[in-house]
Amino acid sequence: MRFTDPVVAARSFAIEFLHMISPTIGSLVSTGAQDGTVSVQVPSSSAVTTVEERRDPSGGTWWITGATTPNLVVTSPRPLDHVVSPLAINGQSTAFEAVINLQVLQDGSLQAIATGTAKGGSMGTMGPFATSLTFPAPASSGGALVVVTISPKDGTVAEATAVRLTFGP
Repeated sequence: MRFTDPVVAARSFAIEFLHMISPTIGSLVSTGAQDGTVSVQVPSSSAVTTVEERRDPSGGTWWITGATTPNLVVTSPRPLDHVVSPLAINGQSTAFEAVINLQVLQDGSLQAIATGTAKGGSMGTMGPFATSLTFPAPASSGGALVVVTISPKDGTVAEATAVRLTFGP
C-alpha cells in the first residue's frame, strides 16, 4: 500500500503490519532524495523502531521498505535476498528472557505463513541467535521476515525489525 503522507504510512505499518498498540509516531527524517525514516515507539517500551520509507519520484507516494531496531539485528537474510524454505535466520538480539518472535509474511496478506521463536541475548546484552523457519510455497513473489520482542509488562509488541524478502531461488 502506498501513502501520500510518510507519517501516516509509518503509523499504518506499525499498527496493521507490526501489530503495535497505540504507537507514538515521529516525523519524517530525510535520508536521501527519495528516502526517509520515521521513528515509532509504543508506551510499554523504551525501544524505538525506525520505519524505513521510499518515495516514488513520479507520484510522490511513500511505501515502506523495512524497519529496524538496535535490539534486533538480522544479519541473514539481507533485504531483498531471494529465499526458499527452510529460511535460515541469523543475527544478534537482546530481549526479555532472551526470547524473540519471528514470522514470515507474503505480500497481500497479514497472516504469517511461518512463525517461530529464537533465543539471543538478554538483560540489555546482545547475543547471537540462529534458527530456521519452514514455510509452504507462497502465492506471492515477495514478502517479509518480521522479528519482534514482546513486552513483559503487557504482552504487546515492543519493537520490531522487518526485512523485505523475495521468494524463490
